[in-house]
Amino acid sequence: MTLRRGIIALIVITLVGSALFFITKRDTVHLTEKKAVAKVKALPAVVEYLKRVPEGRIEVNGEEESEFHVQVYEMKDNHTATFNWYSVDKTTGEVKELFP
Repeated sequence: MTLRRGIIALIVITLVGSALFFITKRDTVHLTEKKAVAKVKALPAVVEYLKRVPEGRIEVNGEEESEFHVQVYEMKDNHTATFNWYSVDKTTGEVKELFP
């Protein structure tokens, strides 16, 4: 009887562990630089900026382990005129404006 309970407990633990793994795995995004730029480009403030400044640029201009740093800017008189910087979380896809 003890062996049977042990086997049942092992099966239950395995099933619960597997379910938790797949739930957690499903919620992760792992963005590429291209997708991070697309997320920033879709922000309402950036859409409006690009209407006013059609030559504006959006580029990943830095990276950390968990996020991309995306710069929205234009070239003006041989220097960059930055509209804003954004942080894009590589796992969740969350975009944060760095200078609100």
